[in-house]
Amino acid sequence: MFYLDIDPREETQANYMALVRAKLQAAYVQAKHIRGETLQSIADKLGVNKSVIYRQLSGEANLTVKTIADLSWALNKEPVFDLIDRGAREVKTSAKTSEYRDLATRVVFDAATRSKKTNVNSAKDRTSSFESGLEQVA
Repeated sequence: MFYLDIDPREETQANYMALVRAKLQAAYVQAKHIRGETLQSIADKLGVNKSVIYRQLSGEANLTVKTIADLSWALNKEPVFDLIDRGAREVKTSAKTSEYRDLATRVVFDAATRSKKTNVNSAKDRTSSFESGLEQVA
């Protein structure tokens, strides 16, 4: 078995970026279902090619604070940032990108379907269909 040794600083960075990207992806899925937004319509709002938006949402591009603000604006969302003392709440050091993505996907699809309850397994299925949907559009 192969293990990676990740220090707490790198883990904090990775977890935070995974959370930010998952929230942006969830906002995109919600905008697509509710308002019919597409990668192209978001790209048009920002004056960039849709491949730029695809790379940003799929994780192929590095997100800057400016990029996060731009995407939030294009998705009709307000970005929020907060710092919390590590001792103030329990920090999950084993959090994974897929856990954040599953949570974001469940929230979005529960809101979109309104009456249907979503379980973790179907959220995982929808997450992979979201990723393949991004690939088909790009």
